[in-house]
Amino acid sequence: MLERMWELLKGRQGLISDAWNDCLRMLVTDREMLLIVTEAMKQETDIKVREKVAAMDKQINAQQQEVRKKVFEHLVLSQGKDMLQGLQMLMIVIDLERIGDYGKNIAEVVDMVPARLNFHQYEGRYNEVVAGTLEMFDLTLIALRDGNEAKAQEASLRYRSISQICDGTLEEIVSAGGVQGDSVEQWKLGLVLILRYLKRVSAHLKNVCTSMVNPFHRIGYRPDL
Repeated sequence: MLERMWELLKGRQGLISDAWNDCLRMLVTDREMLLIVTEAMKQETDIKVREKVAAMDKQINAQQQEVRKKVFEHLVLSQGKDMLQGLQMLMIVIDLERIGDYGKNIAEVVDMVPARLNFHQYEGRYNEVVAGTLEMFDLTLIALRDGNEAKAQEASLRYRSISQICDGTLEEIVSAGGVQGDSVEQWKLGLVLILRYLKRVSAHLKNVCTSMVNPFHRIGYRPDL
């Protein structure tokens, strides 16, 4: 399905092609946001990352509205031609917009804790989740840009390992009493929040890929292999 859609859009000019390029730009901006906020956690800094990321989030919101407008106008002017492609794009931009929101949420956590966050025994797991999520971004971009269904499936399946690491770490922290009671260690609270946000980012990336690989009624679910 993805390869067919890419072939239809490749070389085409007009509203539907412009909307597709807007989707790709949204994905690139989402990745930049995540890179900015995760880099900011590695060092003490007075830079207001939150303000920069919030501005990028507004840009993504504006692009989402542009995609909706262009797809709607194309479907009206073409009397429903490319209906499936238009519906897929409208599904994709919902997830891309939500990724921007979670990037902004992570920036808010970073802004609350100006000192470098040390995740102690969970540092390795956190780094693995960040690296895995950034890799999902790269795979998703290749999938959408080149019409590569294999990369879309690989990105979708990568979500499973990220989800397992996040859930396992959160379960360990909570079961050990790390986020209960009146006294909560700052780094544990920060880790819990950030892992939840990163899990949602990777989940939305999975949704983007399944939007392109699965039949319409199975969007958001594990790819059919």
